[in-house]
Amino acid sequence: MTSQRVNSSTSLDSRCCATCKADVEISRNTIHGAPDDLYNNLIRNNGYPDEADVYKKEWEAAKIRLDRLKATIFLLQAERRRLEGIAGKYRQILHPVRKAPVEVLQHLFTFCVDGGVGQEENSLVPSQMPWVLGQISRNWRNVALSTPHLWDKVSLEIRQGTSDITSGQSISADAHRLSLQLHHSQNVPLIVSLSGGQITSEILINVHPLLFLICACSRRWKSLHLKGDPQSLRRLSSTRGLLPQLEKLIIGWNEWNVNQPGDATDYFEFAPRLKSICLHTFTSQTLPWRQIQHFDFKRPRPWPGSPTDSDKLWAMIKELARVKFCDIYFDSGFSINHMRSTTSVSGKIETYITALTLSGSYHAGSTNNPGGRGDAVIPLFLEGISTPRLSHLQITSSFAGWSELLSLLKRSNCKLAVLMIPEARSLSPEILNRVLSAVPDLKILEIGFLGGAGNGHISAFSAPVVPNLESLTIVQVPIDNSSYDDSVMVDMLVHRWNRGASPSLRFVSLDHRINDELSREKLDTLIAQGMTVVEQDDRELDGDSEVDLFS
Repeated sequence: MTSQRVNSSTSLDSRCCATCKADVEISRNTIHGAPDDLYNNLIRNNGYPDEADVYKKEWEAAKIRLDRLKATIFLLQAERRRLEGIAGKYRQILHPVRKAPVEVLQHLFTFCVDGGVGQEENSLVPSQMPWVLGQISRNWRNVALSTPHLWDKVSLEIRQGTSDITSGQSISADAHRLSLQLHHSQNVPLIVSLSGGQITSEILINVHPLLFLICACSRRWKSLHLKGDPQSLRRLSSTRGLLPQLEKLIIGWNEWNVNQPGDATDYFEFAPRLKSICLHTFTSQTLPWRQIQHFDFKRPRPWPGSPTDSDKLWAMIKELARVKFCDIYFDSGFSINHMRSTTSVSGKIETYITALTLSGSYHAGSTNNPGGRGDAVIPLFLEGISTPRLSHLQITSSFAGWSELLSLLKRSNCKLAVLMIPEARSLSPEILNRVLSAVPDLKILEIGFLGGAGNGHISAFSAPVVPNLESLTIVQVPIDNSSYDDSVMVDMLVHRWNRGASPSLRFVSLDHRINDELSREKLDTLIAQGMTVVEQDDRELDGDSEVDLFS
């Protein structure tokens, strides 16, 4: 009984207003308003109700109740604003990032800075990373200033020949920020990017403040990217013999400045640890070619062709005696005729290349290259080299030079382990079988058939070729659908899986989904036994995936 009274009391309390103790349900039901039919009748005939006194009392009660509700709503809104303010303050002071250890903050800050946001041209902008980290709070500022790796990326644009007051003040401010950045970076190796602005005056500033400061730290340079006008960066000559930590060099002078006198320098010849060079143009700079192990060449835009381009390229290849990783992009500026003549004159160049990536353009040709396809030069390049240590070969553009490839493999006698040609043209089943027979040590094969793959192409893998193949990828070509039967593909996989005590082929990526019911059942059995199979949906294309041979 006592329990029932308590429950009844609690129920009544829950129905009452906390301020006036009025029963909400009773209050809600005592004010009903004029009947709808009476209201509609009086509205139409402009009459006056007979029970006006009763309705006036209820009207007054409704207005009182409405005023009460408005006051209550106002109080509730005020209370909500007060509580929201309290909750907002607690949300800020109790945020988990405030109790994050310094090591975690340093990791987060480093991740933000490594994204390279806003640092492509100028690392001295106060509103960008890493400067902005010191403007959030005292704690963040202390963490940022005590993390030298946040400040190791220096990007500067050196403009010569400007003498107005505003420019002078800007250079002075930038010089101050650069001094701070170099101080905050302590002694960690620096990743430096210098862009030489085009000279706008005949009078050159012999020692640009920014260039002077960064060159004074040349012993800490680990990576250096040069672009723009080399005339504006002549101060770099002061670093000759002072580059003990430099490992990577990227050169991308403007095309109109390539052969300027300021480009002919030898200060990089004395960089004992320099192993990687990436050229976006030919350069007359003297470089320590024989110690280079990683070489990239790619001009950033369709370049005006020159009869000497092929000669310059072969001259560099001859110097790269110890290069292991080579990545070359042939634009339409390379002449097919000149490449052919240069190859015949130079003879076969033997290299130590272990990983080779080649690609070519599809741009319209020049007068020196009527065909206009840089990819057509790739077979001629293969014809001119010998690579006895080659283990990785990737040709990312359209390729049809099968005789040149077979000749390279034969004379090099190399043990090729990785072959990637996602756009193979004019590749018949017979030629495919010859290529596979020439690479018995192959472990990874990625190939796409322009024109589509037929049953003959797939059956070639059933032959006793590439016995050590571990990964096979049939690339889906956007405009050409393969015509091979599902049963032919699956039977080939079953054959390779069941051959020998321990099957080597364990990863397969197909250019379409296997839909044949019997073949599907066989494929699912292979998957259950341990083979990894990726099937490309016919409605999707995954043409953006690239494999980096040098990672």
